[in-house]
Amino acid sequence: MRISAHRLAAFAVAAGLAGAACAATASEIQTRRIGPSSASSACIGEASSVSCAVDTLLACVARANRALCLRAGAEPPDPMPPPRTLFYAIERSGVIRREQVGDDQRDLPWFQPGHTLVELRLRACPAGQSTCPDEAWEDLQIYLHRQGQAWRILHWHAPGDSDASPQIPDSFSPRPPAP
Repeated sequence: MRISAHRLAAFAVAAGLAGAACAATASEIQTRRIGPSSASSACIGEASSVSCAVDTLLACVARANRALCLRAGAEPPDPMPPPRTLFYAIERSGVIRREQVGDDQRDLPWFQPGHTLVELRLRACPAGQSTCPDEAWEDLQIYLHRQGQAWRILHWHAPGDSDASPQIPDSFSPRPPAP
């Protein structure tokens, strides 16, 4: 997926969510960090798991390193943003089931049964800044599928994207626990 400067700006721009609600979400979920030279992840550059593929994609953006995007099967941003520090928290991840694919999603190659959807909150800080509490958290979706021994990113979508991709599908939700 090619990403325009407008899309990239969506990474750093507030999604219109209340700061208090986002802070509560981030505090309830493990917050991770990827900067230009360090990260909380030990598997950047690998795509051996969903989490590692997501970390590799985010490191591509944080480090302005096209090769990292390609290692996860994602199209690098064009133009590549300047290096930055990303803070993120994975809110949920799950496999898309056949009954979750509605009529408006059937033709989307990245929203198919068996693919994985990861939803996370993200905020971008200028490189060298260890924190940026004034920046708002933003939603990001990443669609993946397993290809051999590696996970590949099929599509990633942030609010403000100019394409016609649907937002988080209403039909995607974790399976309720068995009674």
